[in-house]
Amino acid sequence: MQKQILIINNNVGVSYLLAKILKSPKVEIIVKNSYEDVTEIVKKQCFDLILTDALIDGTFMFEYIEELRFNCPNTRIIVMSEMGQQTIKNSLKAMGMDYFVSLPFNPIKIKERVSNYLYL
Repeated sequence: MQKQILIINNNVGVSYLLAKILKSPKVEIIVKNSYEDVTEIVKKQCFDLILTDALIDGTFMFEYIEELRFNCPNTRIIVMSEMGQQTIKNSLKAMGMDYFVSLPFNPIKIKERVSNYLYL
């Protein structure tokens, strides 16, 4: 059975790169690039993993992560951001983030972390 990953990023190029890095016969990847698209899809289904930018146009960071966690309580969430302050990381962790990735990211480490979370 395929695992499902939701990739969320305002930057279409970053989304494409992440999807390409994580592509596998064992994984179905869905890409969304706007807050509206994300809220619509997470109300209908949950994923095995969400890989998201901390800031998505149309929402505030903490609101957005809380909404993801509320709609998909059992989904692993990896948050990516250029903001690396420890207070932000601690706040995100308290809201249910499973892992934080500082940008720019290392493709090998992202793939390893995702594989570990999905037991691939």
